[in-house]
Amino acid sequence: MRKVLFIIHEASETGAPMMIDHLLDSSCSKKNDCYVLCIYGGKIEESLRQKAKISVLHKKNSDTFLNKVFKKFYKNENNFLRKLSNNFFDLVYINSLATLTRLPKLDFLKNNKSILHVHEGPILSENLGVQEIISKEIENISSFIFVSEFAKNNFILNHSIAAAKCQVIPPVMRNVKKQAAEVKNLDLPENSFVVCSSGSLNYNKGVDVFLQVAKNVISQARPDFPIYFVWIGMHGNQEIRSHFLGDIKKMGLKNNILVIPNTDKIIDYFYESDLFLLCSREESFSMVAMENAIIGNPVICFNSGNGTTEFINNENGCVIPYLDILSASRSILELYNNPVLLSEKSEAIRKAAIDFCGKNSSDKIFEIIKNVIDAR
Repeated sequence: MRKVLFIIHEASETGAPMMIDHLLDSSCSKKNDCYVLCIYGGKIEESLRQKAKISVLHKKNSDTFLNKVFKKFYKNENNFLRKLSNNFFDLVYINSLATLTRLPKLDFLKNNKSILHVHEGPILSENLGVQEIISKEIENISSFIFVSEFAKNNFILNHSIAAAKCQVIPPVMRNVKKQAAEVKNLDLPENSFVVCSSGSLNYNKGVDVFLQVAKNVISQARPDFPIYFVWIGMHGNQEIRSHFLGDIKKMGLKNNILVIPNTDKIIDYFYESDLFLLCSREESFSMVAMENAIIGNPVICFNSGNGTTEFINNENGCVIPYLDILSASRSILELYNNPVLLSEKSEAIRKAAIDFCGKNSSDKIFEIIKNVIDAR
């Protein structure tokens, strides 16, 4: 069996780490001897441990005195960094630019076959400061996978890289089947119209945009047809979270906006929604937008800085000018007031999502892994 090491920057419930968790669920992974190195620990450690041999380089709060003493005398049997130096693995899979920047050293790239999976767009790449690292290591990386053409094109624009080394594969998606068919998670009136968004509470996810759109739309809703905006996710910047929750009250929106903590039942909330509003300033590929599309929730998103528009258009959703609050509000109100149009877009986006994913992404990824390992 091929020994494949997947390296993730943290074992968190965010897009790139979760994609590896979904990938290891696939039947293809069982045909390989899979290992996972988490540079930082997190909530999905146990899930990963059930599917692969894992090692965590830094636990949370690992800089405490007791942890430093523990690390000094404790010999980690799963020291994957040492095994890397000894060419133990057939291939190293680096799952994001964020991972690349957090590894303590990269000399293993010269002697190991490797794949770099790029999830980040240009702004996040710039914020990570990867330019120097990529310039130095690009020749040592065997192959590149990008989550979208948007991510690939921006990467190629900034780095000299052979087209033959580049592949675009949509992220591996989780099962979007509703967990509890009869259970209602949203305690709302039966005739409610629900607009959902999700993500960490930070500037890039557009939490400020979400509130402005909600304010515009709620003010025009009919009394006999209540509309609610639901944000799922409470992780993120503490200051932004405090302002976000405070703004909801100051804007007089607390009766129509629900903020749900991070939950394992997020798919159930999507099933109880009518639309998904993707208000991110940059999104190489939104996994939650694709999940909503598979369910049949039309997605509203911006036309720039967004790989999601590679499967969403105005026939199956709404692609609006960048940061245009009024256009976003009009698009929501149009679907709110026109159930026939909503139904048509629902069917269209479900079909578009299935067509776009095509062959299972996990199959494609493991096929590339095999080809890189087998190449001379």
